[in-house]
Amino acid sequence: MVASLRTAMLRLLTALILFVCIAPLSHAQSVGDTAQAVETAIGRPQMSRTTGKGEVWVYANGVRVTFKNGVVASVEGLENGAPAVSPASAGENMTVVPERTPPAARSEPEASGFSGYDGDSAGGPELPAWFWLCFVALAIVSAVCNIVILITAFRAGILWGLGSLFVPFVSFVFVLLHWHDTKKPFLIGVGAAVATVVLIFKTGLSLGVA
Repeated sequence: MVASLRTAMLRLLTALILFVCIAPLSHAQSVGDTAQAVETAIGRPQMSRTTGKGEVWVYANGVRVTFKNGVVASVEGLENGAPAVSPASAGENMTVVPERTPPAARSEPEASGFSGYDGDSAGGPELPAWFWLCFVALAIVSAVCNIVILITAFRAGILWGLGSLFVPFVSFVFVLLHWHDTKKPFLIGVGAAVATVVLIFKTGLSLGVA
């Protein structure tokens, strides 16, 4: 039973690692595009403002495109099913943006962004659902691996089990001394930890945070 559980965890970890590597690509398809490429694809924005994150283009259908250093850092609204704005309709709905005042002369509300845009006040873009799905799954895999090692420690002796449960680093000593019996859950747990780090890093890049 333990062998079949280890095999199932290994397959689940492999699938999660592949998903972590592939899933952000669908979110970051337009990240890195230039302003000219965005304007060609979905037209000119209805409003343009400069925030602490960079320049933000806002369209009438709720799409927000954030530029950082001249390229797209994040896109909001397209994943919610909002249709793209055609260049013709965007030109009709476009309003004239007044000339920007120097940063020192701006009022506090203007410096925080345009009215209705709460990206800065909310602490940045929300994490996508697939991030939490992968994060919880990896946490479960890591917990199961620790439980398997703990059960193996109790089978080896009550002192090993209690020490692994309550005393720091005893579980690592047990793994080293009983490597043949604990290497699979230990390596799977390490793989889950590495996959979690990669997941957080790639999600930060796709959202333009890193």
